[in-house]
Amino acid sequence: MSLKPVPHIEALEEYAVTSQDVWRIEDPRAAGRVLKLDWNEAPAVHEIVRERLAEFLARPGSINWYPDVAALDLSKAIAEYLGLSPLQVLPFGGSDVALETVARTYLGPGDQVALVHPGYDNFRIYAESCGARIHRVVPGPDPLTFSMSAFIGAIRALGPVRLIYLIQPNNPVGYLAGRAELIALLQAFPDTAVIVDEAYIEFADGEPTAAPLIAQFDNLFVGRSFSKAFGMAGLRLGYVVSHHRNLAHLRKLRNGKNLTMFAQIAGTALLQNIALVRQHVERVKAGRRSFTEAFRARGGTILDSQGNFALLRVADPQEVIFRLKLEGIYVRDRSTMRGLEGMLRLTFGPPEVMARVLTAFETMPAGLWQTAR
Repeated sequence: MSLKPVPHIEALEEYAVTSQDVWRIEDPRAAGRVLKLDWNEAPAVHEIVRERLAEFLARPGSINWYPDVAALDLSKAIAEYLGLSPLQVLPFGGSDVALETVARTYLGPGDQVALVHPGYDNFRIYAESCGARIHRVVPGPDPLTFSMSAFIGAIRALGPVRLIYLIQPNNPVGYLAGRAELIALLQAFPDTAVIVDEAYIEFADGEPTAAPLIAQFDNLFVGRSFSKAFGMAGLRLGYVVSHHRNLAHLRKLRNGKNLTMFAQIAGTALLQNIALVRQHVERVKAGRRSFTEAFRARGGTILDSQGNFALLRVADPQEVIFRLKLEGIYVRDRSTMRGLEGMLRLTFGPPEVMARVLTAFETMPAGLWQTAR
């Protein structure tokens, strides 16, 4: 008889991920043709990251020493980037670890948690692993719309809620709540921990981050990532900003040894050369505009998005996924999510990348993907 875990772990539904079989492509020429548009990663790494890491590898201790657990240089660079104090910044080995640490710090068995739906299901894992009770809240008349008043009303109907999780811009739908709407949410639940997950905020028009609101609301946690706009998904780097008293509690669980010096060096280098990141973001946004317009002009259905991704409605999701994969293009199946039937999620790249994707659609039978009426 196998050893059983605690009951709320035994009952936990595993987070479903898309296969990463791109790592098993051995032919370099074939791997070079891959457009990996299923995990919302950047299409390439910034060259300055390679340069700084090569320099760092030549230093004594680069591999055999433990990293700077306080991540002081990185914290200062993040604080300057956001216009905050370093005391309001806490880096982690990925924003997922930051979100998990907030959940472990503030949730216990029976606590009620309101998650925006559709949304990033991995946070549900973190909350349920603490024994919390999950409520998926659709913030509007259907899963593709957003109304803050509807979101607030639905949460109030649940009774006392310990934590609220909102994604800005929403993954996978792509909508974005305004600053006034975020303030209304925080004012409505002053005794509830509110997480605003900003993994994709750099791609939103105007970059309307909630980070400055931590000075006004001490129940706010803003999670940020270096995996998307900064192109560092493989190095694992993220952070949370909040009131310094909240971060003091998170530090009790945070293991600074898990934040590698490679991630710290790369993240600091990009923050010191932020123009490179912003140039990349503008190219992705140009690809977002060009593909959205062209796809719709050819009879395709694609949602507006403030992220580096969008949902596409197609007639036959599995056949479209299969045909794109034959062209070396990987996209994410979202048709199994409640309210997203028939939908795929596509990561945007620069215009030249999206031109290749459009061509791949055009070579398919129109009945597979042209659903606009």
